[in-house]
Amino acid sequence: MKMIKVLLVIAAVSVSSLAMAEGGSDRIFDRAHAANKAAMQAYK
Repeated sequence: MKMIKVLLVIAAVSVSSLAMAEGGSDRIFDRAHAANKAAMQAYK
C-alpha cells in the first residue's frame, strides 16, 4: 500500500515537471500539486 502512495507522489512530480517543460500550464501544475498533496496526506 505504501508503494502505491509513493508511486502516486512520483507520478504527480513527473506530471508537474512535464507541465513546466511544456510552457508551465498552471492548470496541469495545480492538478498535479493537488494529487501530490493528497498522496502525502494519505501517506501520513
